[in-house]
Amino acid sequence: MALATVANIAAALTATVPADWESAASVVGVIVLVVVAAVALGVSASGGWRIAPVLSIAWGLGWLAVARLLGDLIDVPIGITAIIVAVIVLIVPIVGRFMRERTLAD
Repeated sequence: MALATVANIAAALTATVPADWESAASVVGVIVLVVVAAVALGVSASGGWRIAPVLSIAWGLGWLAVARLLGDLIDVPIGITAIIVAVIVLIVPIVGRFMRERTLAD
């Protein structure tokens, strides 16, 4: 739900900000996606590297990537960043959980 809120706010700002701000839209979008990654990893880490929260965020990031790479509002840097962030928020908790279980077994 947080990712949908961020995407909706970004879309609203894209439609309402002055045209001269358009050049900063990709940079701001990438920064927001980095923050989304940090929040997702924080939620997963605080829950013992649970996978479910990051699965939903990765799914949303996947759709965001599709929308930015193939949709009406094409923005390649945001689309590629969304893919990278989706992969990161999936891999880090999987590795974290594996390491946690390995440590507990020792």
